[in-house]
Amino acid sequence: MAVNEAEIVVLSGGTGGAKLMRGMADAAGPERVAAIVNTGDDIEIYGAHVSPDPDLVSFWLADQIDERGWGLEGDTFAVMDALRALGEEVWFNLGDRDLAWCLRRSRMLAEGLSPPRRSSA
Repeated sequence: MAVNEAEIVVLSGGTGGAKLMRGMADAAGPERVAAIVNTGDDIEIYGAHVSPDPDLVSFWLADQIDERGWGLEGDTFAVMDALRALGEEVWFNLGDRDLAWCLRRSRMLAEGLSPPRRSSA
């Protein structure tokens, strides 16, 4: 849905904004709600373009959010563990499936494409 077609527009960022977006979609119906999500915290790290806030909103809306309130439910951290074992400083912990989405987004952006919309993770 395009923002100009939505009846309700939510400005969102972080876990709180993602929870708000989920609540609004539950209360009003997902077809009536659109989100404008913060990209100011986007970062290039681990060879990937990471968009934490848009990803959080996507995970919450897809019912794929981890019990911590961030990341994908049931995700593993083998890549981050391997980086630590290699002596890399890991200060932004990404799950393996989450990192896969970020790597795909990076490739698409490098090719001049738009990242895919996520309806589920």
